[in-house]
Amino acid sequence: FTEKFLHHRIPDEKRPWQLRKVWVLNAGAIITILGQLLTDVWDRHWVITSIGAGIVSGALVWHAFSLAGQFLAAKRGQPYAPAVVAYVASACCLPLGALAGGFLAAELPGTWQERVLLAHTVANILGFLGFAALGSLSVLYAAVWRTRLPFDVTRYSVGLMIIALPVILGGALSDNGYVAAGGLGLYAVAWVVPMGAWGRASISVLAEPRDRVGFSASAVGTAPLWLLGALVYLI
Repeated sequence: FTEKFLHHRIPDEKRPWQLRKVWVLNAGAIITILGQLLTDVWDRHWVITSIGAGIVSGALVWHAFSLAGQFLAAKRGQPYAPAVVAYVASACCLPLGALAGGFLAAELPGTWQERVLLAHTVANILGFLGFAALGSLSVLYAAVWRTRLPFDVTRYSVGLMIIALPVILGGALSDNGYVAAGGLGLYAVAWVVPMGAWGRASISVLAEPRDRVGFSASAVGTAPLWLLGALVYLI
């Protein structure tokens, strides 16, 4: 997606390194799972889990630098460049979630286990998955519905999410529900902003469907609504 969105193809000699990155990521995931499987048989299972999480973090940091390098090497003014910024932000979030996961495996004292668990969930789902989903939908929503968006506000949405995530994480770790709720509200606004364009595009298609409304269109149309509902409930 990054290559297509930036209209910038990377050299073929870099393809093997892309595969090696995937191998490293999978190795880290397997080691992490192995550590969790040892929970009931070894008191220091968290050491294995933390090593796996560290490898996963390293792979994603590597990935973030790779995507950022592609972004910087491409020509300026690409209309889909904000989506790539979202991908870089996504890659930066998973190491935070993996770090929190390593601490969770060690069973933290007091209320810290719950605090770090919330931070872990936020970094992985709202950060890693959320940024990737927003970046992809900013381009693919119109393609799936086979129409054009009336306007593009992706850069503002990505900016709001970049501000919101640290606020949510700060509220979670400090055990301050009001701060976390405020960050979640800003995060929800970041999704509401592009939903205006997506909604208008969908309405125009529904007025003249011409076999354009199938499972894929329904899925990308309703998924953000489910996310928004879940965010409001969590707030």
